[in-house]
Amino acid sequence: EGGEGASHRPADAACLSRLKGWRRPELLFNYLALHADDDAIAPLARRWLTAVLGLGGESVAELRLREPLNRRHLDAIAATGARARRAVRLWRVADARGAEGGGEAEGGGEAEGAAAVLPGGCGAEELFMSGHELRSCLRIDKQCARENKALLGLVAQGNVRLLRVRDAKGRTLARAAARLLARRDTHAPLLLVDQPLFAGRCDEGTQRPRLEAELLRQAARLAARLRVPLLRWREVVGPAVAAAGGEEGKAEALSAVRIALVELGGVAPFIYSNLNGLMERDEDGVVTHALVEPAVLDRD
Repeated sequence: EGGEGASHRPADAACLSRLKGWRRPELLFNYLALHADDDAIAPLARRWLTAVLGLGGESVAELRLREPLNRRHLDAIAATGARARRAVRLWRVADARGAEGGGEAEGGGEAEGAAAVLPGGCGAEELFMSGHELRSCLRIDKQCARENKALLGLVAQGNVRLLRVRDAKGRTLARAAARLLARRDTHAPLLLVDQPLFAGRCDEGTQRPRLEAELLRQAARLAARLRVPLLRWREVVGPAVAAAGGEEGKAEALSAVRIALVELGGVAPFIYSNLNGLMERDEDGVVTHALVEPAVLDRD
């Protein structure tokens, strides 16, 4: 016993213990292999996995919340006023707790401990497996390599929570991403709920409307807790859809008549939403998630 290998055993044991509860830990390494030659994706994927395994000096929560490019978005929102600062504070506390496995049960009150528990979840495995468990285009599969590179926009950035409905066995029946975004004109915060995905076994005529209603109830509770406006995917237009008519349609879509809902910064180069598909940051590091008519934001 002893020797050089002995010094690595505690670290190896710690890594194994972190992966013990994961349903498909091999998918983590499959994801790295899938994007090993992509210089835009591989470094961040390795950085995130290193944090998951506890091998470096950075935790998953620190990556999601303290990475300067991620901080830029939430800091810009918080700078718009007292209500926005409160929303960002609650969001950050909840994300830090969830990213390290703090769960997603709900609490109440304004105390810091209670505020840390918001509807939805942001655990590393939960976000990473969100595409694979429902067989969406974010699943870990070489056929989905173009889209699943945007998984880093979920796992490595702290501005998204996953709303879910499960069956009695804990399997996901429906889920929707809820993102804390900003108006491009004022940087004021709002919550945008993406179009839901459903398990294939869910009946389209009866189960899906009920599951969608439950996801929207969770979203309403989250927005109410944060005291920010709630926007649903049906109330907005994805920029790619709006621009489908060519350059003229794009110019109209991005005109001042509509307000852009944006992510003002982030470490992930690509983001994916069901509303808009694959999105890439512009030269300023901004991602436009949706466009909305001012009347929708001005409603009571």
